[in-house]
Amino acid sequence: MPAAAAGASISAACPTALKTPRLLYRAILWAAHREEELRRWFSANVNVEVHAYGEPGGGPEVRRYCVVNNTYEPQDTTVYRGDGSAFGLRLDANEIRWFDV
Repeated sequence: MPAAAAGASISAACPTALKTPRLLYRAILWAAHREEELRRWFSANVNVEVHAYGEPGGGPEVRRYCVVNNTYEPQDTTVYRGDGSAFGLRLDANEIRWFDV
């Protein structure tokens, strides 16, 4: 099966395109037997993403992260940091909020 067709079948199984990356992420963690890492740099709301960035020059330690609302509506979520701790957050439509670690 061509790669494009395989991607289309995964997307067709999901009600929205926003859920596809989450499904893939969960599948990768499951396949690697690392499901306990799911709630690290993670959002409980499928419409909100968490992006963690390391040291300049490619170091492994996370220095900053941002939380991104991918919708045109305000969103509430629980944000999980890299250590598993969490906090509640409300984002305006299309808001990106940056945090230092």
